[in-house]
Amino acid sequence: MQRTFLKLTLCLMAFAFIIPACAADVQVEKLGTIPIFVLTTPDAYKGWLRQDMQELVEHDISTDFALCTRSPYDRHVGTVAFKMDGKCCVWLDGKEGPEYDQVRGIVKGAFRSQDFEFSPDGSRLAYAARKGNKWVMVVDGKESAAFDGVREPYFSADSKHTCYVGFRGKNCIPVLDGKELGNYPPIKLTNPYFTARTPVREIDTMYCPGIFGTSGRFAFVVVKGCNLEVAVIDGKETAEYEKIAGVEFSPDGKHTALAVQKGGKMFVLLDGKPGPKYDEVDGIFTFSPDSKRLAYVATNYDANSDPITFVVIDGKPGPKFKDLFSLSIAFSPDCKHFSYIAECGEEKYCLVEDGKPGKAYDEIGGNTATAFQIYGPDGKLYYCTRNDDKYRMVVDGVPSRAYDYIANPIPVLSRDGKHYAFAAQEGDNWLVVKDGVEGPIYSGIDHETIAITGSNKLSYTAQKPGSSYRVAVVDSRELPGTSHVTFSADGTQMACIKDVDDWKNPVLAVVNGQEIGRFMAVLNMSFDENNTLTFLAVRDNSQEDKLPKDLYRVRVTP
Repeated sequence: MQRTFLKLTLCLMAFAFIIPACAADVQVEKLGTIPIFVLTTPDAYKGWLRQDMQELVEHDISTDFALCTRSPYDRHVGTVAFKMDGKCCVWLDGKEGPEYDQVRGIVKGAFRSQDFEFSPDGSRLAYAARKGNKWVMVVDGKESAAFDGVREPYFSADSKHTCYVGFRGKNCIPVLDGKELGNYPPIKLTNPYFTARTPVREIDTMYCPGIFGTSGRFAFVVVKGCNLEVAVIDGKETAEYEKIAGVEFSPDGKHTALAVQKGGKMFVLLDGKPGPKYDEVDGIFTFSPDSKRLAYVATNYDANSDPITFVVIDGKPGPKFKDLFSLSIAFSPDCKHFSYIAECGEEKYCLVEDGKPGKAYDEIGGNTATAFQIYGPDGKLYYCTRNDDKYRMVVDGVPSRAYDYIANPIPVLSRDGKHYAFAAQEGDNWLVVKDGVEGPIYSGIDHETIAITGSNKLSYTAQKPGSSYRVAVVDSRELPGTSHVTFSADGTQMACIKDVDDWKNPVLAVVNGQEIGRFMAVLNMSFDENNTLTFLAVRDNSQEDKLPKDLYRVRVTP
């Protein structure tokens, strides 16, 4: 006990060295009890309908939330809970919603997870539910009109708008922000849907029914008779085309791009004006931040039917390659420069900057849909390369030394873009590199915890050599007994999670040296723009194991 007290005291002393301790206003709100039984599979659902308790899976979700859906930034947590009378409901932040006969559709023997969707900013929830033989969409707790069926809901990148498709008989009804937009024949689900959760463009699905634009603009594609397609943009139909591969609005909402096919050839319509014709246009568009420039990938086939692919920027085709990554196209913040990744040989890739191909590598940025290259706020270009199983981080054209592995293909940047950091491995050792300077060596680094505050403090969670315990590191200084740390944007506020000797509630939340409370588990701790800390936490107030645990929302105001 004395050792635990000494360890806690040392941690608080180290904490106070980094951020001076000060009293804060703490509000701990009990939200409700977490259900132990949840519906995990359609088989469990069928067993529940039969009231066959053997079919239900008992799982204590209070410690890992594995069977709950957590919103982005952990603002909310929810799941589908069942009632003993054969009904079910959505459990959200400790409170049960209205009862339904079913929540989420079943496709190929599994629940359709997209039927239960949080907005990108984590503040809103939409889900599909069945009442008798009719389906409704519930958005922010409000039910839609009844449909024979509904498709999954989608939020706009700014989380302000929702859309989905409902069905009545043979008619498809697109619904935008709760308003039905009319009856249509089948709606083509081939518009790419981008999220705003990462620094680079990320395709969440290729099956979104519509495309959102700023100022409430909205477009979707419908299939008409004789295999013809039309786009409906802000309620107005375009001409009919053999195919419409994609629709996109510019960031300022003033321009619209469509990839269409007519007479066997594809071309782009920019604000209704046709561009050059090609054999294929993939329909994924990239506008520059100022909305004045447009880039997309097009393909022509040679006499041997081999593809010749290139990027079209400002209406002009660039260098020709075997293949290109459409999502890698990026403009610099000042819109004067652009770059993308191309396949420039047999399993070789190069970064093309302003139309000029660079050095060939075995891999650039992971070659995935979520990690390519990125421009910093100051215009510096960052990307990770691999050659001969050695990795290097390239910053503004200057490569780092070689490592066995780099865990952050896109480095973590400070808000002003003046500093960067990434986790690298060399043999069995791990370290964090900040602005080209290597930090202490550990046996493991949680690269997702790396952060740089507005006051240029570097923090991350690491595993010490020869130990299974994790420790928080701030500017190369370890915080004993601390497994996670987070700062406010300006670096003046600091929160951490510490391990304590309590088998029921082994987690202690601390803010600026002030103990907030002990819990079983703490979800993501984050500060808002006013330096107020908010997080969800679970506390075991029961006297026996495997009894329901309680969910809390904690707010700490400096």
